[in-house]
Amino acid sequence: MNYRKNIVIILILSFIITLIGFFIDSDVKEISLSLNLLEIVMMTIITAVIMSVLYFPISFVIQKLKGNK
Repeated sequence: MNYRKNIVIILILSFIITLIGFFIDSDVKEISLSLNLLEIVMMTIITAVIMSVLYFPISFVIQKLKGNK
């Protein structure tokens, strides 16, 4: 099976969710650009892993219940 499209969608959604959370965050922002970029990248990775762990097993079970195509 080809999961490339699903992984790209998960990464894009993770990045969008991370940016929304970064701008909504009420903490004092650090002046350092590298620290802000590191925070955005790490949160994107964490969000993508969580979404993948939730999505792929559920997708697998749904495909097995429907029958292999």
